[in-house]
Amino acid sequence: MSETPATPERPALRHWSTLANSLIVIGGYVLSRVLGLVRDSLFARQFGTTDAADAYRAAYKLPDLLYLIIIGGALGSAFIPIFSELLTREGQARAWRMASQVMNLALLTLVAVSALVAICASPLIGLLYSAYSPEKQTLIVELTRLFLLSPLLLGLSGLAVAVLNTLDHYTLPALAPAVYNLGIIGGIIFLAPRWAFMASRGA
Repeated sequence: MSETPATPERPALRHWSTLANSLIVIGGYVLSRVLGLVRDSLFARQFGTTDAADAYRAAYKLPDLLYLIIIGGALGSAFIPIFSELLTREGQARAWRMASQVMNLALLTLVAVSALVAICASPLIGLLYSAYSPEKQTLIVELTRLFLLSPLLLGLSGLAVAVLNTLDHYTLPALAPAVYNLGIIGGIIFLAPRWAFMASRGA
């Protein structure tokens, strides 16, 4: 008689928790899309249709492809259910050990492949963009090597987001794309006008 019947409230609490998490994810997505529009608008205003703008878009493709193949594909889709199952059946220690092994392997793979692409960037860009001028190809090569840092950071952050979502933490992962866009916006506003090689080659 002294115990309070808490069980009837649990489905309702679970329902509101799911609704709140859904709203957080939707809100983060909408915020990211709005900031994405601002980012594209500022980028177009800063670079327009210059060679620097074409080089930026071309240089982004190889690093983005690496991210999609290594992290965004089978690894990204398989990691969450495996981590969740280990967390439920074998406990936190086993699940975190698996997560650490996957992150280390992904990081080593990304470093190795990124280093190989950086070494072979010049012939790769020459093959992919043979119609561009030598000066433009050189700029694409330099930017590609710079952008090869992004798969490393985005890959690890993607796995971290997967872990946080599995543990029912949604706020920070939902804000991550918005912070990413804010970083690009900050670069366009504060760094691009001061970067001599971008300004000189985009002129």
